Amino acid sequence: MTKVLIVDDDTVFAANLAKNLRLDGYEAATAASGEAALLFIKENNPDCLVCDLKLPDIDGDEVIRKARQINPKIVSFMISAFVDQGLEERLKKLGVLGFM
Repeated sequence: MTKVLIVDDDTVFAANLAKNLRLDGYEAATAASGEAALLFIKENNPDCLVCDLKLPDIDGDEVIRKARQINPKIVSFMISAFVDQGLEERLKKLGVLGFM
């Protein structure tokens, strides 16, 4: 079963996304901060990471960079209502497959 980690400080959104992924047959977990996400990745080795850009402790692109150091094969997606100058280029360099 594919394991997905959703990282978003909007816990209601993250829980709803996880619930929908479970209905589609995925194993889904949530984390509300970058540090919690990195700890989860170290301990559980998820296959996929869906990460918000703006988190309370570290930015999502940094979470993805560190997650790829832990597991170079992790598939990553970025979600955010915020876009800054150069974000898409940074995400491409990190190997992020999609941005919503």
